[in-house]
Amino acid sequence: MRRETVSVLVMAAFAGLANAEVVHWTQLTGDQEAYTVDPALGTFTIDVSGIACYDFQGDPDNVLLSVLMGPPGPIWAYEFGWNLNLTTVGLSWADEATLTFNDTLSLSPAAGDAFSVTNMNYQGTLDPLLLGDVDSAGYMHIEFHEIGFDDNPDAIDSYFEAGSYLYFVFPSPGTLGVAACGALLLGRRRRVAD
Repeated sequence: MRRETVSVLVMAAFAGLANAEVVHWTQLTGDQEAYTVDPALGTFTIDVSGIACYDFQGDPDNVLLSVLMGPPGPIWAYEFGWNLNLTTVGLSWADEATLTFNDTLSLSPAAGDAFSVTNMNYQGTLDPLLLGDVDSAGYMHIEFHEIGFDDNPDAIDSYFEAGSYLYFVFPSPGTLGVAACGALLLGRRRRVAD
């Protein structure tokens, strides 16, 4: 099994977090720094434009985003939101595209839309929300996958168009501050069988 990894070191501190900007996952390489925490709200935004859903949960073809959050334990968000522009491929339906956080919480942004779509916008929020537990290495994981049917095995079933993002609002900057004390590492991993 071969792994492709892209990562970024995102530095933040408890004070002086004046700039909140969106981090696109394809720009997450090397020493690039991007401040993503709003000091008043503790907001963290990830642009997921271009990420695709391939197969059922746990399949090695799926995209897995890993975010270093800090010490192991539960992750509570005051609010979790999404603004996703979804396009399906072939016979895939919009309601099959799913994001799962830490193998615990699953979100199907187009739930109920049992038809194909092209650049269809889905927005929503959930609050407050337990996103699962940070693993023993300090990571929160987000897997992009299909549910119900896998219309294109080992190939893209749907993908998120330009302008697609997820955001997390933490109760205070201190909640994200554990990660901010050191660094926030965001990685993209797509496992591909040899």
